[in-house]
Amino acid sequence: MRELTGATKRVAGGELGVQVAVRTQDELGDLANAFNQMSADLARSNQARLQMTADVAHDLRTPLSVIDLIAETLQLDLHSDTARGERLARLQRAANSLANE
Repeated sequence: MRELTGATKRVAGGELGVQVAVRTQDELGDLANAFNQMSADLARSNQARLQMTADVAHDLRTPLSVIDLIAETLQLDLHSDTARGERLARLQRAANSLANE
């Protein structure tokens, strides 16, 4: 029971995937098995969340880079139109800011 209590505290502290030894086939063994399954599921869910966050960040960076390139190209072609150039410069700064966060 102490091992299960300690493992529970470790999971509560963020150490996901902690496993305990199953030494009996009674209710305590069932509890240990259920704990091990829960802990493994939490670790897998957390890994999937981290991967999804990385994928979303990458997916956002690509179109923002395209926007930045288009704005830079248009800005170079529009030296005579100051107002449009300033708007494009703001667009470029915003795209850069989003891409680098």
